[in-house]
Amino acid sequence: MKRWPWIALALAAGSVALAAWYFGRGLTDYQHVRQSLSLLGATGAPGWRIANLLLFVLPGALVATVAWTLRGRLPRHAAWPLRIALQLGLLAALGYALQGVCNLDPARLPDEGANRWHAVAWLLWWLAFAMSALLLCLARGVPVGVRSFSLLAVAFIALAMAGIWPWPAALTYRIGIALWLAWWCVVAFALNRGGVSSPGSSPTART
Repeated sequence: MKRWPWIALALAAGSVALAAWYFGRGLTDYQHVRQSLSLLGATGAPGWRIANLLLFVLPGALVATVAWTLRGRLPRHAAWPLRIALQLGLLAALGYALQGVCNLDPARLPDEGANRWHAVAWLLWWLAFAMSALLLCLARGVPVGVRSFSLLAVAFIALAMAGIWPWPAALTYRIGIALWLAWWCVVAFALNRGGVSSPGSSPTART
């Protein structure tokens, strides 16, 4: 089903956006620009279990199915950087979903229990996404548009990790989610068109 990636990515984006809007209304003085999405799913917040499901678990699972589907559609002669890029993309999606499973707990210190695992899940998502995008920059036969967007993603993550952006970290986090979903749209478009190939990348491709 070639339309599935678009449906899944649209559902993922809609789930994050609508959940952020709805549950943000339930917290007094909550500011999207300055406060993390994770606070909406923190233990004890209004509807925190459903918030985690809609903000993290469902979108992550949907993107994971996109990565799995696109990985299965690759031609047998596709180069290893492209294959590993999609595998890392799947790992990143699972890391994103785990943020909702290991939700924040205000009763604990930042480096204790679920809070520590929440940070690990976030780092897994961030770094696996960066490595996946970087490999697409290196894969042979990838269209210029995909390479450029992947390079933009890598640069954004590098600058965000370095804390160079002038705006609050919460806003950077939201831009990162939007960039992540947009990157998958670009990749899905290229793969569905057959625009990603690797001529000469393997013995099968050369014969």
